[in-house]
Amino acid sequence: MSSREHIIFEYAVDGDYRSPDCTTVAVSAHLFEDAVEYYVERLTEQERLQWLESYIYEDCYEKIKNNGYTDFAIQMVNEYIKDHE
Repeated sequence: MSSREHIIFEYAVDGDYRSPDCTTVAVSAHLFEDAVEYYVERLTEQERLQWLESYIYEDCYEKIKNNGYTDFAIQMVNEYIKDHE
């Protein structure tokens, strides 16, 4: 089984998730990738911008806290300061 076919999570569609008769969806990495792409395509430009800003901030912040990763953050801060002097 390739990594794209690997089931990454499963969820209940109807009924009690503890019941063996419950209908479920097994989500592969491939299905999830397609769903994310579809979701992003349907966002407005403003929504995409907000998601991107949030992702970049959170990702950089975590990397800085955990790994001392600062090159990209320094570049962003320097460009902001330069453009706002």
